[in-house]
Amino acid sequence: MLLKSTKLFARVFICFCLSFGTLAAYGQADTIRVPKQFFNVAVILPFKTDKVDPKNPSPIDRAVFELLQGMEIARCQLADSGIGINLMMYDTKSSPVVTNSILNEPELKKADAIIGPVSALSSPAVAEFALKNKILMLNPLSSKLVWDNTNDYAILGASTPATIAKKTAAY
Repeated sequence: MLLKSTKLFARVFICFCLSFGTLAAYGQADTIRVPKQFFNVAVILPFKTDKVDPKNPSPIDRAVFELLQGMEIARCQLADSGIGINLMMYDTKSSPVVTNSILNEPELKKADAIIGPVSALSSPAVAEFALKNKILMLNPLSSKLVWDNTNDYAILGASTPATIAKKTAAY
């Protein structure tokens, strides 16, 4: 049985992937991407496969697992629609040092999007990389903005408390 959060992330991921072909390189009107049928999506998350207790995972380990399930569901559904997704997996091991070394991988610059990281310590570096290389980045679990909010390439998966407060007050 799939968890509700897994199904929700699958839908969000599908929408996120489908938007690549229609958006002008997110916030850059002078750069238009041609609609594509295949996307490279870098997944930069703390898999920690050598440390996770499958019988008693931590909340973050459980959330990462649900994200991966949702991405796989979405990848299969998009494939049925003729859209290919190559998930490029990178394990941060919950370490900013490891995350920074991942950002030096040449193939990462070929990604159409980046999912992750979840660490507040690593997010600013990945957001800067996304801006520099004009790659959309989705921080899937955080509602805490820890990078420059003028970065049009970095997106939070959840609203910040400030946004929630403004929308609630406006309502």
